[in-house]
Amino acid sequence: MTQAMATDAVTAHVEAVRRDGFTIIADAFDSDYADAMHADLDRLERELGVVPSGNDFEGARTLRIYNLLVRGELYERIPVHETVLPVVEGVLDAGCLISSLSSIVICPREKAQPIHSDDILIPLAKPHAPLVCNTMWAI
Repeated sequence: MTQAMATDAVTAHVEAVRRDGFTIIADAFDSDYADAMHADLDRLERELGVVPSGNDFEGARTLRIYNLLVRGELYERIPVHETVLPVVEGVLDAGCLISSLSSIVICPREKAQPIHSDDILIPLAKPHAPLVCNTMWAI
């Protein structure tokens, strides 16, 4: 199990997001957790009969599983993970809400998704304060 990140490391990651638009938290979670998620996502893909959506935005060769929070404790741990939540709260604030938890598997020969921002539907002039902070977990 990983341990909570030191305050100065959280500050550095938040600053990187503000400056560069992203940060990378190396070794944010241990390999046992990654293996468990990978195996369970494979199981869900089979059991749910997940197939690509076949549209230009979601992809013709991309497998997506939405609403993972209903799939149990393994996924409930993700949004409150001790090495990631402090950074998200530093970018947004402690009152942030989760809007989605999904799995996305991009298969070979997939076309690139159009560049977009996930806050595009909110009619605010840019630049504006951060409204969205996505995390991507490479497993």
